[in-house]
Amino acid sequence: METFTVPVEISCPQSGLSETVNALVGGGASVAVMPSSLLHRLGIEPDRTMHFRRDDGGRVELPLGHARFSVDGAEGEAMVVFGPEDRCELGTDTLSALLLEPDPTAQTLFPVVGLGLLPGVFFVGDSPFD
Repeated sequence: METFTVPVEISCPQSGLSETVNALVGGGASVAVMPSSLLHRLGIEPDRTMHFRRDDGGRVELPLGHARFSVDGAEGEAMVVFGPEDRCELGTDTLSALLLEPDPTAQTLFPVVGLGLLPGVFFVGDSPFD
């Protein structure tokens, strides 16, 4: 998938402090990754750790916390990894929490279109295909 960046407001659910960053979409992360210094500055604290596989096949254990994300009016809470200072990336889990899908060709995010969620309901949300 081609990668692109989008402006994302990230905030601490407890403190309400927020900042906007440009975050990578399509980089392969499952969980959002943000600079540790940003998360600490907002008041987000780690509440668990998780093992991740590195590109070279090794493993690393990193702290995770909870953050609130907002992209183009879509808001939701998701896990976030306390990452390196040069890394801002939205993971697939984060996009799911925001009910957004990437369109790498247009380099944008659009609302999820649900199929067959309830009997007799075949489309939910705005479809970019209408």
